[in-house]
Amino acid sequence: MTLVLLALLACGPGAPPDPRPAIVRDLGAAPPPASVPAPSAVEERVLLGQIAAACAGLRARVVAEGLDEDWRMLLLAAARVPAQARTTGGCLTDALGSALATWGEGKPRWRGPRAEWKAALGDGDALAILGERGDDAARLRIALAKGDGDAARFAAEGALVEEPRDVLACRIVGLAALAEGDLAWAIETSACGGLGPRAPELLRIRAEALDRAGEFEAAAAAYAAAGLDVHRAAILYQESPTPERLAEAAHLLAPDATGRPPPAALHGLWMALLYSGEPSTAGLDASVPAGLARAMASAGGADVTALAALPGAQAAVVRARVAAAQGDRLGVEDALADALTAEPAGEPVHRARVAIRLLVGGDVGGALADWAAQDPDHVAAVGTRGSRDMPWAALVPETWGELAARRPDPRMRSDAPSGADAIGSQIRTARAISEAGARSDAFSAVLRVHPGLDGLVLERYQSAPSVASVSDRDP
Repeated sequence: MTLVLLALLACGPGAPPDPRPAIVRDLGAAPPPASVPAPSAVEERVLLGQIAAACAGLRARVVAEGLDEDWRMLLLAAARVPAQARTTGGCLTDALGSALATWGEGKPRWRGPRAEWKAALGDGDALAILGERGDDAARLRIALAKGDGDAARFAAEGALVEEPRDVLACRIVGLAALAEGDLAWAIETSACGGLGPRAPELLRIRAEALDRAGEFEAAAAAYAAAGLDVHRAAILYQESPTPERLAEAAHLLAPDATGRPPPAALHGLWMALLYSGEPSTAGLDASVPAGLARAMASAGGADVTALAALPGAQAAVVRARVAAAQGDRLGVEDALADALTAEPAGEPVHRARVAIRLLVGGDVGGALADWAAQDPDHVAAVGTRGSRDMPWAALVPETWGELAARRPDPRMRSDAPSGADAIGSQIRTARAISEAGARSDAFSAVLRVHPGLDGLVLERYQSAPSVASVSDRDP
């Protein structure tokens, strides 16, 4: 079908051609009524990003009924077809889609679909169709196509005001909330007006937010619903392990006939190290967590040069353990200094310094003095869990009780810190604010300046006021 033929379908002097009869002819015979989905069903498919299914349903609807809203939604779905699929059987051909977009000019609620269609065809002026306000769902997708992350984040908030079930907008806002440590908002946004449980990417955001918030059972259930068995297993063996939970984790991480994929191999090894299992490095990849796990499994034979290139406090502690196993006391102290520089208020780092110096006959008293000098609020704000993929419990298995039994000292305990520092002072100032919303904002300000305070993220969640279901920004 060509635009020349479409021009013959003009619906009146000066009006753009009406392409709908040509589109109906192009789509073929009307389907049986029983196979025509309801408008709400195709709308949900569009919102969920199930564009192929949405296109099929909308093509059936326009042939069978052809309501104005069906045509608008058809253009919207066609605009959201991935570029590579548009040439291999998308909703509409480029010619028919462009004709429909032209015909829709001036019609209520058609600005967004028309702008998205033009952007999908590479028109750099697509935003001009939208004017100054409104149609944030379209602005969001156009911004993403341009690679403008800041504009996409801003538009996503407005898109949720217009339609709280926009899964793409929910994902962008939810990920931003996670990055900012606003767990309550991430959890709320992941519900996405009721569509969240049907969107795997939102289930994952919800699960991660619940996990960081200490809602471990709910997080494990969300990971299971998303089909993320390794993530579920990590929670089962790392949090409140019981024989039943460990057995389920082992089942989830068990190799199949082809072995274990790298994530399962990683957590299988951590689990073995934590619970005196048979450690196996088979299936590990070249990631940083895998490198640390491999070194922990065979510290005496670990590659010191390879470990030296790995960043972070966890890697430094593993380097110290490897140096201790290989009799390199100077290497021990260099690595422990790196760990302390990376996380000066990290409780596991200080516990590792005491444990490893006890092992090699180092300056335990100096390590304990450094520990007692820490600001307790800063220490609590850092927390002790660390990454699920690099669990501190496996890297520093020694407890304060075990260490105190080996060398009694009043500072050999988790609550020994009694110092003060600037970050602790900022946390105390924020905590003293009585109004919940203002206190949460103050915690947020601390987190922006000092990221990585997992304990403060948890405190912010536990003391957060109830959140609204959508952004309060006007679209």
